Amino acid sequence: AYGPLNAPPTLKRPVVMIPGLTMPASSFDAAGQQLARNGANGQPIIYVAAEDKFRVGSTKGPEATPAQLKDSKIFQVEYQDPWASPTKKAPQIDRALARISTATGQGPVDVVTHSAGGTDFRLYLENRDPSTSPKINQAIMIGPASHGTCVGNIGAVVGHPVKNVDDAARELAEGSPLVGKLNTDWDKQRSQLTGGVTIIGTTGTPTLGPAAGLFEDGDGYMPTAQLAMPGAKLVTMEGPHKTPLAHLWQVQYPGVVNAVFDVLGK
Repeated sequence: AYGPLNAPPTLKRPVVMIPGLTMPASSFDAAGQQLARNGANGQPIIYVAAEDKFRVGSTKGPEATPAQLKDSKIFQVEYQDPWASPTKKAPQIDRALARISTATGQGPVDVVTHSAGGTDFRLYLENRDPSTSPKINQAIMIGPASHGTCVGNIGAVVGHPVKNVDDAARELAEGSPLVGKLNTDWDKQRSQLTGGVTIIGTTGTPTLGPAAGLFEDGDGYMPTAQLAMPGAKLVTMEGPHKTPLAHLWQVQYPGVVNAVFDVLGK
């Protein structure tokens, strides 16, 4: 997952980047700033959900003009509360994609998610009306909680003192009703992505698995064996860290960013 960043592709569609639990929009800066080195992609634009506004470069940047929005293909989402549950975040994705689609006027978008951002996005797909919603070409999910996470089971118990993350942990836990419903309806979600789904994961970190007390290969949060979903392409690579930080940092690893570029450039 380490090495030099590849040259940025010329994006064919606007790309919307959705961060994981506890993570800000800036967690996607490695990808966003590299994409901006190709002038055809425009400047990175941050959709700030708390303001329902677009800002250039960062959450504190100037408000984007209509011309900048039409010229950009790089969008990063800043949630109202990065620690909130998928149930709270899915409506913010709905609003973000509707606003981006209207502002750019560029037709379908691609979506890149990290970690629980994949669950947030899937819940958005689950609840929306595809006939009246923005068209989405393809989704790239980095380190998704495809089948929930055992870390979520722990967080559901101890999360409340830790910035009220217990609601999110309960929804993301392995065996949660939300995860079960989303996986039962996976075909419904995948059918809305005309360009398909790619899952990217990093390996090499001991990760708590579904068998109580047992560790297996993964990224510190997501076991490698639980990343895959039917009909989705799976790409894995060796991660450079051997602690749970691997999962938090993987969205910034050059190898992961390059893998995202490989998909977006096709």
